[in-house]
Amino acid sequence: YSRAWGKRPAIVSAAFFLFIAIYGYFTSGIAETQALASVVWVWEMYIFSHLGVAFLIAGLIGTPGCEMRAFHDLFTRITGIATKEHYCPVGPLNPIDKWEAAKKQGNK
Repeated sequence: YSRAWGKRPAIVSAAFFLFIAIYGYFTSGIAETQALASVVWVWEMYIFSHLGVAFLIAGLIGTPGCEMRAFHDLFTRITGIATKEHYCPVGPLNPIDKWEAAKKQGNK
């Protein structure tokens, strides 16, 4: 799970949702089926659970930068094995992460 993945996970997710919607349309005449709603719900639960746990871990161990690095940072701290840098999407927290990194470099 590194920067090499690029946009592929988002493309695969969108293609899967589209496939479920098309299947629902051809089997029942509407795209908004219970199957599509269930798939979207499961996807959202995974994303928000993963992000929630990442925020908790990042806060507890003081993960530098993007909070989504928390799992990689924790693994490295426990095992001593370095992991690839996790790609952090540009979002509302990105400017704060950059500010924190610049502040930390300025104090050294």
